[in-house]
Amino acid sequence: MADNHPEGVRTIFWNEAVLAFYAASLFVKATVKTDAINPVVSILASLDSITYFALVEGIMRAGCTPFPISTRNSDIAIAHLLKTTDSQHLFVSPDIAMQELAAKACSRLVLNGDVNDKAKQNPITILSTPVFEDLFQERCLKLESSTIIETDRTAIILHSSGSTSAFPKPIGISHCDFLSRGKAQFQDYGEFDYCGEIMSIAGVPMYHAMGLDRMLEMNSTMNPIAGSDWHDACDIPAFKPSSHPDTGKMSFMPQSLQNLLSYEWARDPRKVEALKVFKRVHVGGGSLVTSVGDILVGQAQIPPEGWNYFTLGATIDPFLVPSYQYGQNTYKLIVKKCKTRSPAIFNTTVDGQPAFDTNDLLVRHPINANLFRMYGRAADEQIKHSTGEMTNPGPIERLLLEDRKIAHAIVFGREKFQAGVLISPSSDLAFDPEDLDKLSEYRNLI
Repeated sequence: MADNHPEGVRTIFWNEAVLAFYAASLFVKATVKTDAINPVVSILASLDSITYFALVEGIMRAGCTPFPISTRNSDIAIAHLLKTTDSQHLFVSPDIAMQELAAKACSRLVLNGDVNDKAKQNPITILSTPVFEDLFQERCLKLESSTIIETDRTAIILHSSGSTSAFPKPIGISHCDFLSRGKAQFQDYGEFDYCGEIMSIAGVPMYHAMGLDRMLEMNSTMNPIAGSDWHDACDIPAFKPSSHPDTGKMSFMPQSLQNLLSYEWARDPRKVEALKVFKRVHVGGGSLVTSVGDILVGQAQIPPEGWNYFTLGATIDPFLVPSYQYGQNTYKLIVKKCKTRSPAIFNTTVDGQPAFDTNDLLVRHPINANLFRMYGRAADEQIKHSTGEMTNPGPIERLLLEDRKIAHAIVFGREKFQAGVLISPSSDLAFDPEDLDKLSEYRNLI
């Protein structure tokens, strides 16, 4: 379903969707000129969720490996991701912001000499993304069977929201692991049975795992998804929770929900009431600010333990390492490989099983031992923003302290849209913070 129809809602049936996916694959085959086997085709785009969904499906069907890249990355980070994945083709949406960002990233690869000989001979090709009307239109196409693939081959590449190094890291997901992510929506595997419900994806960016997981849920359960013509799930100038009365679940990045509740419409009780249409509001990828969560549950019936606690998924095999140095009932989460789910990468072993040490710290509920809430990070000082991205403050702080005019620097921004920094001037430049002229002068100095 899409909210960009003149009459409000357009229902897309499976026969039309399949044709759109096939049209997307033909579009990719016509524009991606390469002899490489399973080439990586990257996406840097501000597209509506339905078109983005179809483009990813089309890239996969064309025999390529899609690599959705967050539009919130810097040009330096994007250049790094393109280089490390050996991506030679980049789909970019036509808006000026994405076109300029892509051009800067590609320029950096050449100027810094960060491309291999093959890339120098064949520079990264920037391609225009299709629009909704290009794919979802009446047409007569002869469908062809997709090629047979090995389940352990990489199906899609995602990237981390941050790392202890300077750049996000690409993570390959196999076809087997990619498909297994959809099983959580069945009652036998997950906490809830979502089968038969409409899932809204208007509040999540499709370059994020939360958005791509909705693709798998739809394919696994045959549930309809409700999309929107928003081009940025974290930038919501206006919002209609759903034009369809049967929508049961809506997914949000924290920033989307926080933006949503800060706009003028959120102060209208009739519009806030519209959220009650949903059986569940799913928030993930970061922590939701407590005050925003309190607004949401203010008129709802919540469990006595509180709204900000959660259970660990029934499909994973968690291993909790006591980390009481951070506080009482605090544990570090490690996820082991099991029959139902497997981490995409491993960095440790537990009980002889390969596992992934998340470095995430959880606090167990003092009464209900099955419930947890997020505390922070162990081993590193990653700051998790409300957009799902992370900032590693250490390198930034060390870089700032190389300036002799700065005595101290502290980067902050947990649960915020972006990072900020607190700076203390060197002793020879100290001034009264109430003196705005001196403050402006110091800012210009640094």
